Amino acid sequence: AEGEGADRYGTHGSAEHRPTVDAMLDGTAGPVGYAAAYRRTWRSTDGGLAEELLGLELSTDFEFLSAFGSTRVDLVTGQVADGSAELSAKLDHGRHRIEARYEYFRPSFDAESIFQVFASDPFHEVTLRYRFPLVGSLRGEAWASARHVEDPGGSAAVETLAGPFTDLGGGLGLSVTTEAVSATMRWKAMFGSTTSLAGVDLLVDVPLDERWTLFAIASGWHFEDLLRDGAYGVGGAGRAGAAVTIFEGIRLEAEAQVAH
Repeated sequence: AEGEGADRYGTHGSAEHRPTVDAMLDGTAGPVGYAAAYRRTWRSTDGGLAEELLGLELSTDFEFLSAFGSTRVDLVTGQVADGSAELSAKLDHGRHRIEARYEYFRPSFDAESIFQVFASDPFHEVTLRYRFPLVGSLRGEAWASARHVEDPGGSAAVETLAGPFTDLGGGLGLSVTTEAVSATMRWKAMFGSTTSLAGVDLLVDVPLDERWTLFAIASGWHFEDLLRDGAYGVGGAGRAGAAVTIFEGIRLEAEAQVAH
């Protein structure tokens, strides 16, 4: 209702509360761990479908090597919304790790959003990461990344910096794990012919006793999408909540979320 272009519209939709249901099943089969999750959101105005997602995950962990893979499918469009695969080599009994990771991301939108009909510029990203011990319970990580942005809209081809990659970047991270708290902070930046971004993530987990846990996740970022004139800004998101273990293997969580 405010800002550039708002005067083009005579009326503005008011904020809605939209009911959402999530369900997840996870377990192990021999050396393989698995998880499957389903999420559905209804529009509060007429009860129609607003969002429907399916997620799958597989992982395995051996003494010197671990592997992980996941995908999330947008059932509204029938397209893969994101996916990842990672291979990790463990050195010095796991104190040092070298990881190679591939990620794919395609933006997804509300079911009746007009953005469903526009090009969404999905991208592929590869990362090489090194995790290492520092002092005491403090650990560090450093990584380098390369990104290739697809151009499904048919406009002029984007410029590449190295091989097929349109953008290059990297980041640093610190984490600490003690009996009282587990926390991780990561900084990331990436620049190139399509992207200019910098961001920070913070994850905190505080066990109060054997049953109760407090947790918080926050992130902030600055972005400038060079494929679109004037598409830049600052964003952020956060989650905070508490969890209680009712019985062994049964955990109840309550949380609040905010995003801008």
